[in-house]
Amino acid sequence: MDTETENLKEISQENPLGHAPIPGLIIKYAIPSIIAMLISAAYNITDQIFIGHVVGMLGNAATNVAFPVTTLSSAIALLIGIGTAANFNIIVGAKRLKEATQYLGTGIALLSICGPLLLVLVLRFKTPILLITGATKSVLPLAQTYLGITSFGLPFLLFTMAGSYFIRADGSPAYAMMAVSLGALINVFLDWLFMIIFEWGI
Repeated sequence: MDTETENLKEISQENPLGHAPIPGLIIKYAIPSIIAMLISAAYNITDQIFIGHVVGMLGNAATNVAFPVTTLSSAIALLIGIGTAANFNIIVGAKRLKEATQYLGTGIALLSICGPLLLVLVLRFKTPILLITGATKSVLPLAQTYLGITSFGLPFLLFTMAGSYFIRADGSPAYAMMAVSLGALINVFLDWLFMIIFEWGI
């Protein structure tokens, strides 16, 4: 038996989705996923609190008119992440383990293409995008600056969101939750550091 076959069998044995009782799996997967979603929502609220206190209402308005770009990016990440994870688990359940790793590779390849492409499109069309989402003359300059900087994080956002589904599909929902929680804590710390200490605004 070659090393590749042994590794694929190990994947099958370690992933509980193929053999664990359904009620236990629902609890194991649902609770960390719900906690991760709550934490994600909480740090978005925290962002707005910091911005409101430091920059004011124009800062809140600028981030809100730019937020649809984040929503679109999240939708693309979910499309790739959930689709890849679902197919990965179906194929693992069918014991076609080598094919399962190919699905995962395809998902990563799609993220590698969509992330930079999204970055280029947002940078190229950021002003029309912001006008469509409702930016006024007073908000537009701040929103352009904000979106121009944060758009460089979009490829990483795609990998982070889709990657959490890959991790859950591999049988580690708690690890995915911890990764989201760590990201939230770092985000809050950087809000304080950049906006309060360094006074960089948004």
